[in-house]
This record gives sequence, C-alpha cells and structure tokens, in this order.
Amino acid sequence: MKKIAALLICTVFLSGCTDPELPEGAESQQPPALGTTSEVSEMTQQSADTTAAVHDGAYALLSQYLEQKPETSVLKNCRMLGGGAYLLCFEQSDHSYEIEYTTLSHGKQIYTMSDGAAHSAADGFWVLSQASESTAAAMEWQDIRYQRLRVYQDSLSLEADVDVSPLGTIDAFAVDIDERDVYAARHTAEGLQIERLGFFADTPETVCVIGASGENAYLQTIRSMHMGDGLLLVVGEASENGETVPCFGSISLRRGTVWLHTRKNGGAFEAAPYDGGAYFYDAEHPTGIIYRIGDARESELTLGYAAESMQVFSAQSGAYFATCMKISETAAEITVYDSEGGRITKSISHESAPIAARSEIRMYFDEDARRLLYCVADNDWRELLY
Repeated sequence: MKKIAALLICTVFLSGCTDPELPEGAESQQPPALGTTSEVSEMTQQSADTTAAVHDGAYALLSQYLEQKPETSVLKNCRMLGGGAYLLCFEQSDHSYEIEYTTLSHGKQIYTMSDGAAHSAADGFWVLSQASESTAAAMEWQDIRYQRLRVYQDSLSLEADVDVSPLGTIDAFAVDIDERDVYAARHTAEGLQIERLGFFADTPETVCVIGASGENAYLQTIRSMHMGDGLLLVVGEASENGETVPCFGSISLRRGTVWLHTRKNGGAFEAAPYDGGAYFYDAEHPTGIIYRIGDARESELTLGYAAESMQVFSAQSGAYFATCMKISETAAEITVYDSEGGRITKSISHESAPIAARSEIRMYFDEDARRLLYCVADNDWRELLY
C-alpha cells in the first residue's frame, strides 16, 4: 500500500553562484477574531482597498456558504485559517477578483477587489497588479505586464507594496512573504538565471546562473516555482545527454546547488505545493507514484491505483494529500492519504453533471475540522470527512 524509497537524483554544483545571506523574516501574524462592528471598522481603516463588513448569516459548513454565491462568482483559492475562518478568492464574470475574509459564524466579514488572483502562503497572501498601457517599465510574465506586487496579511491589511518592474521579462515567479523577497527566473546568454528582489530594494541580485554541466542533467526551463524551506521548488525541463526531458527538483537559496529528478519517457510534472514543501506528480502518465520534498528529505510514495497519481491536492501543512480519479462520466473516486502514503479514507462522489476537466477540479483541506472541501463538477462544492 505504501512505499518510501530513496529517489534517483542528480545533484549539480554550479560554478560562479553566490552564497547569499537571507534577511531576517517578518513574524507571521494571525488574523483577528472579527465579529463586532468596531473590530471590522478598525480593519477597514488599515487597508484603503477594503470595504465595510458584510454579514450574511451563520453557516455550519463552508460548502453551505459557497452555495449562496452567484454562479458568476467562481472560487479560485481557499486558505483555511482555523476556527471557522477562511480566506477566499473568487473570480468574477469580468475577470476581476474578490478576495474576502469569511467566518462561518458571520459569513463575509471584509473584502477587497483586485485585478489579479490571490496566491496564499503561510504568512499571508499576495496579488499582482497589471501595468497600464502607458507604463514603460514593467515585469512581463506569461505574456502579461505587471507593475506592482501587493502583499497582505490574512486579515486583508496591506503588508507591502512592491515595484516589480526591475525584473523585466521572466519565466517563473515566486514570493517569500516571511523573508520579504521576490524570486524570478529568466533566460540569459549564460544560462538560466535566478534573481532575488527584496521588497524594499530597487534592483534584483543574482542568486545563481544555471548553465550546461558536462554529462550531468541541468535545468533548462522552469514552468512553475514555489517556496520551500530555504529552497526554490521547481517544475520544468532539463537537458540530459542532449535530450530535453521533464523534471522537478529544488534550488538551494544559500548554496546555489540544484537537485533534479528527470523522466526519460516524457510526461508533464506538476506540483501540489504546501507551506514549506510540495508533492510532485506526472499529470500525463498513470505511474501510481508521486514524490514529496519537505522536512529536509525527499520521498517516493506508491499509491493504491496507477491513475491516482495523475492528480494530487495537498493540505496546507503537507500532512495530508488527496487524489482524484474519474471512474465514470459522473463519478470520481477521492482518496485521502497521510504524508507517508498511508490511506486514510476513500469515497466515491456521484455527480449530477459530468465530471469537469482536470484543470477545473479543486480541493482544499480544512485540517482544523478534518474535512476535505472539493468540487469536481458544475461548481458544486461538497465536503468529505477524513
């Protein structure tokens, strides 16, 4: 049922890499226990973008609260804050985003509008604001031009407003809220360059440059990048023996060294990140195996069925993960595992509409309530005890 084994790895030591000292991180702050008019008013004053409180009534489950949202409001991110409090991000029909702090006891408490989605982290969340057409300098990422990075506490109070335009055109982007740094990857004549820009810095500094490394596999392209514990966790493509192959791995922010896991028979690795680590899986091949980087180690986990490994969702702590496997046009098998690959529970979800495309399936763990919030068809949110 489970298997923990050492991964086949390729470690590349990069020449000419810096050995940076990271700045002291900011202390994480818990959101306030909102519920009175005075508390909400105080929080509204802390952020110019935040509206007045909206009380929608009491709910027993988050799925009940989501049921009363209009069909044009689609949940794109959910951060479980504990004690029946949640940070929710909804995409609207005009492609703007509503970000709200919600409690089960009072419904929506405070919210703000943004032209970018909320990306949650252990110490808050961040959004990117697009540059206007008249703005000459901007960061260009995934064919979109951005000018500002806004970092918020979970309570929606503004923590930092960062000018990201010095980064220019980049391939991948990540934010370390705790250490107050932004990381970017870009292609240069020397190779793949990793840069760090402090929240209050004017120009980025080079962490390392990843170039050809003899017979060893080396990282060519980064498709996605996530913060780990002193690491950048990456998914992309590597060059191995003259061939381009899919890969995942990590980049040490202190030593500039790269660790890679490659697959020679093709595929497309994806990451299910959590606070300080990530699970990695092949979204194209039913291998029945996923990988975990976290807690200063790498693990290989074998699942119950081969097709389970093609879609993975992680709890915020990394202590649990869930898999979703379509078994008919209107039914999916959902399984919850612990971080060692031990199965906790399995359930068949029967839907009244066809199962959505894999990219539209969403799952979020409420570890405080031991519930898995999931949606596999027609924006129909349900909950599974585990």
